[in-house]
Amino acid sequence: MRAQIPSTQALTAFEAVARCLNITHAATELFMTPGAVSKQVQSLEDILGIALFTRGQHGLLLTELGQSYLASIKPALATLAQAGAKAAARQLHQDQLRVRVPPAFAERWLLPRITGFTRANPDLRVQIDASGMRDAHLLEVYDAYVRFGPGFWAGCVSDYLCGKHLVIVASPELLRREPPIAGPHDLVRFTLYEHSWNPQGWIHALGALGVSGGSAPEIVQWDFNSVIIRGASLGLGLALVAKCFVTEELERGELVQVLDYCQVIPYGNYLVIPEGRRDDTSLLRFRDWLRAERDQAGGL
Repeated sequence: MRAQIPSTQALTAFEAVARCLNITHAATELFMTPGAVSKQVQSLEDILGIALFTRGQHGLLLTELGQSYLASIKPALATLAQAGAKAAARQLHQDQLRVRVPPAFAERWLLPRITGFTRANPDLRVQIDASGMRDAHLLEVYDAYVRFGPGFWAGCVSDYLCGKHLVIVASPELLRREPPIAGPHDLVRFTLYEHSWNPQGWIHALGALGVSGGSAPEIVQWDFNSVIIRGASLGLGLALVAKCFVTEELERGELVQVLDYCQVIPYGNYLVIPEGRRDDTSLLRFRDWLRAERDQAGGL
């Protein structure tokens, strides 16, 4: 036999009476009459087939089963309240998207393009938070976020945007003042910059280019792409960096690509949205725009 599920009104009335141990006080809190509250509690007792309260010398008391039932339903009521609050917040901000992105992605990929989205979607405001990615509860605060990683996160839908393709870059000034790079073996003459996310990047690159033996190269790791790119621009060394982050410098001639080499890593920058919101109209508009920009840029 299928169990009958009590109404939320009955559960709310029971929780208020259990907390106040006074029907009149509970009725005032719930904006109901005492008779209506009593009726809801009675209907709940009828459904459960148990007594939830006894009347003592000083008023109502929860029975042992009533105490156990209260403890069981409190988390469910809290979850329902939170869900309602989230739904109301989304309704209130349905013309706004809150998106969190890594700083390098914001500076080097998103900001040069975002005006195109705002011009095409004047009714939808995108609020960008360019900060770190350490928070495990991002989707409780943001509508979506861009994350650097393998592309698979439980309960989410992800779309690859950029960052998997790494190239070797240097400043033209550095290459002018040093002996020419005639081949891969000349790379080890320079300080080599790489990101800490890819700690074996230069080792793999040199191996793939056939460089082995000889003196160990000087490899410097940084946690920020902006520092790596800045170091290369200042002529401090060669950088192994995501091509999508240096397209402007390459176009302006501030950096040049060294050798015909591209390293493809298993990580990249992905747009991540909750599985339950994959059909959200506002998110779809932003997602489709990002995909189009990715395709136009070649998906590097």
